[in-house]
Amino acid sequence: MEPAVAVALLGLAVVAVVVPRPAFASWLGPPLLALVAVAAGVIGPGAAGEALRPLGAPLAFVVFAVPFAVLLDRFGFFTDLTRRAGPGGLGLGTAWVLAGLVVALLNLDAAVVLLTPLYVRSAARSGRSPVLLGFQPLLLSCLASSALPISNLTNLIVLGRVHRSGTEFASVMALPWVASVVAVAGVLSAFAFALVLLTSALGTWIS
Repeated sequence: MEPAVAVALLGLAVVAVVVPRPAFASWLGPPLLALVAVAAGVIGPGAAGEALRPLGAPLAFVVFAVPFAVLLDRFGFFTDLTRRAGPGGLGLGTAWVLAGLVVALLNLDAAVVLLTPLYVRSAARSGRSPVLLGFQPLLLSCLASSALPISNLTNLIVLGRVHRSGTEFASVMALPWVASVVAVAGVLSAFAFALVLLTSALGTWIS
């Protein structure tokens, strides 16, 4: 009975996140259903605590960093940075390299929370597509977070299980990190070029 209940609760959690509900925040679904699972005895309190323990630091960072980023935006911090970048704003290549380095050297949460508003402001100032710039931190949070143990919580968990040093981890992951970042940069550049051609063709056709 318990496996069936667990699968049902997992399915409901996925639906709660994926299906938009205006009167209900999507992020509330999984924790509420997790509490139901504990109350129903599907998972014990001890096991639930063990599962949550590695998430403490990342969740604390997000709880602190998101309001901090909103506050910086209200004070005009990101707008001021885009002005300092010049009238052209951040180029696609520069933004890609910067996001990759922030993800690798800090972590993926810092890149998404702090760089996304900067990139969206830069796109608005320079007239570039906010999609091409704004999604870069999100893409690189997946692609570039394999470089160092600190880049991703999963890396720290793996490092603790394989009993390797941080230097060994970095040497093993260096080539996959470079390959993934460069390969997707090429795809993104091709997409940006195609978007420019399409926009130009549409403008000519309309005029």
